[in-house]
Amino acid sequence: MSLKTSLNRRAIFKNRFDNENLKYVIIDGFTGLDAYIFPNAISVRSKQYLSKGSIGCWLGHYSIWMEAANQKLEYSMIFEDDVILTKDFNNLLSCAFDKVPSDFDILFLNSGNNYPHNKRFIVNELFFTPYQIRNGAYGYIISYNGAIKLLNMIPTVQVTRGGVDSAIGVLIRNKRITAYHLNEPLCWVDFSFISSIK
Repeated sequence: MSLKTSLNRRAIFKNRFDNENLKYVIIDGFTGLDAYIFPNAISVRSKQYLSKGSIGCWLGHYSIWMEAANQKLEYSMIFEDDVILTKDFNNLLSCAFDKVPSDFDILFLNSGNNYPHNKRFIVNELFFTPYQIRNGAYGYIISYNGAIKLLNMIPTVQVTRGGVDSAIGVLIRNKRITAYHLNEPLCWVDFSFISSIK
């Protein structure tokens, strides 16, 4: 997902994914001014508190979940355009995916929240169930059922800071969606970019 105007970020993103031989589609992101396109995607309270950039990011993720649900995709891997992939991403993901429980709604490839106190349950040597995610929607996989659940539940979540990742975190904390998280990250944020959610 990337804003149409973020040409430099898109070029870097394409280069990173091409180097890993990944097939991908770049979905145009949204700005807060696009809220009219999905008027019921975000709660009124959240719209009042979040920045225009955070609202746009929320809408971008929401639009991808809609596409995944409409196409009945078994799994969808979602990245924001400031993500960096680990070397040998494909092999590492393939090995990990064989060991993830099949009931997941969302699987975090990283979030910056893999601290011991955020591990509700250790699933196996590769995965844990998080208590909550407060950031980290920059690299994750959703199942078809996860896309449906997020589309139905996320508009009701009320957050006053953060954004869509915080809203997902509320659903995880309240055990409304099944989330797993990798112990060893497969991606992380490129902080050399200026944030587009301000």
